[in-house]
Amino acid sequence: NVIVLKLYLRYCCAEALDTLVTSITYKTLEKLTLGGIILTPAATKELGRSLPEMSFLVELVLSGVGGNILQAEKMEALFGRLNKTLPLLERLTFSGFNVRGCLAPLFRSFRFFPNLVQLDLVRLGLDEHDLRGLLRSCQFIPNLQELNLEGNHLGHAVRSIVPHVTNLLKLQHLWINGTSHSVEDLKYVQDTVRQALPRVAVFR
Repeated sequence: NVIVLKLYLRYCCAEALDTLVTSITYKTLEKLTLGGIILTPAATKELGRSLPEMSFLVELVLSGVGGNILQAEKMEALFGRLNKTLPLLERLTFSGFNVRGCLAPLFRSFRFFPNLVQLDLVRLGLDEHDLRGLLRSCQFIPNLQELNLEGNHLGHAVRSIVPHVTNLLKLQHLWINGTSHSVEDLKYVQDTVRQALPRVAVFR
């Protein structure tokens, strides 16, 4: 009856990692954190198979190390197999990987997280194309209160966030630290978002 599982796996060899992730089949889990993980093909496949069965999951944290590259097939294996709603999932953190151009499976999965409150997409190498995909998918997570895009060098494209996040009527916190080299771009986002939604705290 395990409900909380938090593991830091940076120094775990590939064989042990595959064995460990294969054993994470607890349908009772409410919080799952896998930190410093290097997602091997086998681990990615097994985790993607297990996630749809974790109907009690409230918090999911997956963090990589050193910008480990996740190509399209791994992202599809991890998030593309979701076919069941996770009605209790409130927080999703995905950070520390290099997934540029491969985030479509994650964005499609948002429709299965109708009550998501906090979304952290940190240091993932997001580009302008990824940002567009994310913003289009925001319609599936209308209850979002916290959005963290810290450490993704979006440049001038960071301005395109504005018309989408202002439609997230429950939003309270927006992190855009380290997303642009232009102070003007970041200030524009901060000022415009706060004008439309005065209660939102924008961290730049």
